[in-house]
Amino acid sequence: EASGRGGEMREETKNQSEENPETGGSDGPKGKVATIDPSFGSWRGSSRRDGPALEVPCEATMRRFLRGLNQQDPKIAAPRIRKYIEWRASNSYGLDHPIREISIETAGIREQIATGKCYILKNKDKQGRPVCVVHVRRHDPAAQSKDELTRFGVYILETAEKMLEGTADPEKEKLLIIFDLGSVAMSNIDYAAAKRIIYMLTYFYPERMGATLLLSAPTLFSVAWPVIRPWLHPNTQEKIHFVKPDQLSRFIDPQAMPAIWGGEDTTEYFKDD
Repeated sequence: EASGRGGEMREETKNQSEENPETGGSDGPKGKVATIDPSFGSWRGSSRRDGPALEVPCEATMRRFLRGLNQQDPKIAAPRIRKYIEWRASNSYGLDHPIREISIETAGIREQIATGKCYILKNKDKQGRPVCVVHVRRHDPAAQSKDELTRFGVYILETAEKMLEGTADPEKEKLLIIFDLGSVAMSNIDYAAAKRIIYMLTYFYPERMGATLLLSAPTLFSVAWPVIRPWLHPNTQEKIHFVKPDQLSRFIDPQAMPAIWGGEDTTEYFKDD
């Protein structure tokens, strides 16, 4: 079954590999400054026949796309940026409004929050990055549709991005993502969700993932990881680390770390079962 899902994923991500997505930015050309094509401005306020007006992202966002493509040619990045703009203006995933308007009031978001499976820490990590936590054991793949889960994923990423507004340092424009795999069962592993997350981070949130920690991975995860790992670009794979709770202090100060991992942050992010 895992092999079948892997084949399905490889089919969808074939073009991602060919376009060299999520390359890690820091490996790109040094000493060059990209000039943003003024033609991007002509998109502002333009209307589509089947949807709302298109937005123009800020220059910082466009520069992230340039870094994510590991090159400095705006003409090459332009199609990817336009795809991002059109995606945000679309009402995909069963929405009755544009993706860019997803909020806590969007259908299913409050219900997903209530599960406690994913949230953002109130404190940032040692590098000043927002920290997104995913408790995999609290996720039931059958409890919601793939679209509802995707809407929640967008909500989390957009909320984290708001914490980055005004950040000038490219390294602090990124996120730390922690997948807590403690007490996880194979029934919690959601290949379809992994597919959507990888796709969105690659195409719509390039250069946002600073590091991903796979915390307390049990032996059974050795079955899932060989399926998921090839879906990631090699540069992205280098940002993923298997860690134990006592190694989290390399990334998060004790006062910012949740008490469930031995830290001093006693915020109740979810109600345990």
